Amino acid sequence: MTERAQFLVEYPSPWFEFPLDPDVDPDRWADAKAEELVLAAGGEDVPEITRILRPDAAALAAELRSRVSEYRRSAPSHALGCYPPGVDTSDVGMEISWWGPDEEGSRVTDSSLLDAEGLVDLDRFVERVVVHELGDPLVEKDEVGAGPVVRIRQNYPGKRRSWFGGRPVIRALTHAIRPRGMTALVVANTLWTDAGLDEYIEPWVDGIVGTIRVVPA
Repeated sequence: MTERAQFLVEYPSPWFEFPLDPDVDPDRWADAKAEELVLAAGGEDVPEITRILRPDAAALAAELRSRVSEYRRSAPSHALGCYPPGVDTSDVGMEISWWGPDEEGSRVTDSSLLDAEGLVDLDRFVERVVVHELGDPLVEKDEVGAGPVVRIRQNYPGKRRSWFGGRPVIRALTHAIRPRGMTALVVANTLWTDAGLDEYIEPWVDGIVGTIRVVPA
């Protein structure tokens, strides 16, 4: 049962966790994180070619505050983001949540996703989340430390940004883990729009998902 367990996740730099705890002041956190990112952009370990970018701390703080607000509304268990070296704005985000029967701390799923034992069925989950507007998704099954996992890589059109503008391509990588002995799935859903980040984001996310562990609450 999800209310008797929690999951832990590890992530490397430059990934960080957004504060979902309402006791954390989002303004103070965003200001501090923005200053940290600006300093990191000029660090010695940053490739020389990327140092021409000079992120603006005020703009970064505003972006971070907006993202904290969005994640607190969607209420995942964890929300991660990253600003890779040389990137002065970022929409890379990973939400990790429980998906299962209507339990404390779990995303609600309807009964059509449940199998005869009341578990969220991985194949039905795949059918629910895949889209085909921009080609067929890549669906793969594997094992990670927490249990069997299905990996879904797909693209789909985002919302139109302006009346005359086009629709951005949302790049999505979804992992759904079936933790052993659990009634729910752990789902990590990662989104971004910059195609140039594909070769970095995908292995990063695969590595992060591999660290997820389910432990007693």
